[in-house]
Amino acid sequence: MKSEDILFALGETEDKFVLEGAKKKSKAKAVWIKWTAAAACICLVALGAVGIARRSSNEPKWPVEQIYLGTASTTEATYNETAVIKNWDEKTLTEKYNGLDFEEREYHVSFRGPLEEERVGELLGSGLLMGDDVYTGTVHTAAARVWAIAGISPECAVAVKVEDEPGWYVYENNWYYPATLGQLTEDLDYENNVSFGGATFYWLKDDGSHSEIRFEDFEDSAVWEMLFSDLTLENQGDLSWPAVGVLTVTVEHKALGKDNAALVICEDGYVWTNLLGTMKSFFVGKEKTDGFVEWVKDNVPGKEIVYVYPETEEVVEEDMGEESVVEYTSNGYVPEENVEPQTAVEQTTYTNGEGEMISPPYNITEE
Repeated sequence: MKSEDILFALGETEDKFVLEGAKKKSKAKAVWIKWTAAAACICLVALGAVGIARRSSNEPKWPVEQIYLGTASTTEATYNETAVIKNWDEKTLTEKYNGLDFEEREYHVSFRGPLEEERVGELLGSGLLMGDDVYTGTVHTAAARVWAIAGISPECAVAVKVEDEPGWYVYENNWYYPATLGQLTEDLDYENNVSFGGATFYWLKDDGSHSEIRFEDFEDSAVWEMLFSDLTLENQGDLSWPAVGVLTVTVEHKALGKDNAALVICEDGYVWTNLLGTMKSFFVGKEKTDGFVEWVKDNVPGKEIVYVYPETEEVVEEDMGEESVVEYTSNGYVPEENVEPQTAVEQTTYTNGEGEMISPPYNITEE
């Protein structure tokens, strides 16, 4: 499945004309609104799926840090989580409207707080917000004013404000496709907004087990000098073949409020990022990717993470009740009566010492 399937001029247009345009929108628009967020989640899962390096018997030994997962319980259920969807009138602006139609581009809401006012740029024009009510099947629309975000190309993201609603909110173009690395860095103002954090390295031990190595934060200049020195590199888009990522570097974008995006360094000379949802990849050459990975392992402090699982499990029978929900949408979970029956599955959840739920790490085998 391609990542674009997985993952999305100054004007004086009167609001009434914008609203009239809503009547021409088809149900296909509502389908897009409903499933875009779910597809974005799949993209994040894909990050873990490529993050295992091949077997190596020459890896250094890092200090070990144990993470205790506390207690576990197993429940037979037909749902992933339990959540109650708010009624339409109870939702916030961004909970209601997760789609924006502007300048013939479709944007999707970024679930961050209001944009800082000093980051709001010039007024660009009027757009149409869209959202669907899962209880009634109604597609709602609202006229909105659209502003630029200071330093960010409107091709990437915009700030949206609705009359009588406080604050501006970020809406992103998940289908933004830069031609080159230089265009990507310029359109997203990498110099002033992007910072690279620590890194995670997954590798396969000789005994067949997986090891997770977490490295501390390092200087951003290492990425630019060792990987991104050539801004003319063409965007290769979706890497449709299996791209084995040996090292994942965290990426933060201040203006967009992103602190968990990724830069994945692959063993075949490619690097790619999921900023704005879809894959943007560049071939920098195997010599550079290998050199960067070795530099991180040799120069950045790291530690091996070992997850300690509970020895026993308590089997819990849970009554899901009438408000149980089973199907994910961008607005939450659809009530059980609105979806087809599903086969019960066994699920295990883990909690720490304070009773907080912890997701099991990727590719860790339970004893």
